[in-house]
Amino acid sequence: MTTVSLCMIVRNEEKVLARCLDSVRGIADEICITDTGSTDKTREIARKYGTVQAFPWCDDFSAARNFSFAQARMDYTLWLDADDVLDEENLEKLKRHGYEMIDPVCGMLANGDTGDGKLPSEETLVEYVLRELAFEKDMQGLKVLVTAGPTQEAIDPVRFISNHSTGKMGYAIAKNAMLRGAEVTLVTGRTALEPPMFVKTVPVTSAKDMYQAVMECAKEQDIIVKAAAVADYTPAHTADEKIKKSEGELSLALEKTTDILAELGKNKGNTVLCGFSMETEHMLENSRAKRKKKNLDMIAANNLKQQGAGFAGDTNVLTLITEDWEKELALMSKDEAAKCLLDELLKIKKNKK
Repeated sequence: MTTVSLCMIVRNEEKVLARCLDSVRGIADEICITDTGSTDKTREIARKYGTVQAFPWCDDFSAARNFSFAQARMDYTLWLDADDVLDEENLEKLKRHGYEMIDPVCGMLANGDTGDGKLPSEETLVEYVLRELAFEKDMQGLKVLVTAGPTQEAIDPVRFISNHSTGKMGYAIAKNAMLRGAEVTLVTGRTALEPPMFVKTVPVTSAKDMYQAVMECAKEQDIIVKAAAVADYTPAHTADEKIKKSEGELSLALEKTTDILAELGKNKGNTVLCGFSMETEHMLENSRAKRKKKNLDMIAANNLKQQGAGFAGDTNVLTLITEDWEKELALMSKDEAAKCLLDELLKIKKNKK
């Protein structure tokens, strides 16, 4: 079992220590406190929490470093209520010893002031822990581009053409790649989802926007996963004012959008390229043809009519198709499906070198 250690730099005020310790008790197996004041007083407060040890803030930080950090896979320093106590030199020393700084957030502090020094939320702390411990870093050093969500093609300032994509599958892929050590760029249409932490997120609206964003960074990517539901057609003309309802019928002229996946396939080089195929009939035949036509290394096919697959839900049923093999995945969460998909893409990438 991996030990998770948190090092907390705080003032030795009882109310500050108690608040901080209560916030992180469920996150860390061991907690180290270092302060600039009375270490005896700090130890007295810390004793109430069992797994907590206290050390003085010292120039070489040797006492704190001896506190099981050598056995831990990740060590974090929480900079809390520190303002004038910590200087840049001390922070640089910590960084040289391999500590990663989780910066404080702005908010109400224990002393009643408002400013930088508030403990980050437990959700934020958990995300830092997960980034280090959730997966083996088998994608370290790789650059991964993921697209997600729908595009919106404006008809007028009020209306647009879009689809039912929620972006959940693409976001799951981006997060899994990040947790495995990849440098991830997520180009996303408008969704209700919170972008994953530690991922570079590029928001876009239309198919044209997504094309431009993807092409700007495509050449430097090791793996590209196109999970977005990009509009195939866009209005030939976008009205400057709202189109008013009239007695007669309305015809809307459409023109084709640029096929991003096909453009990527023309000059992919050593980049591993994966697309998605959402079908309602003839899923395998249509997906095989799409993979070949667009020069993809792999395509992930799913059937909108199949139970547990498709838009909005938290599960998916994928069939992974390459030139040499096909693999049908069972019904699983989109997080699990993302891992399985990236497992296969990583194998393809290794074989390409």
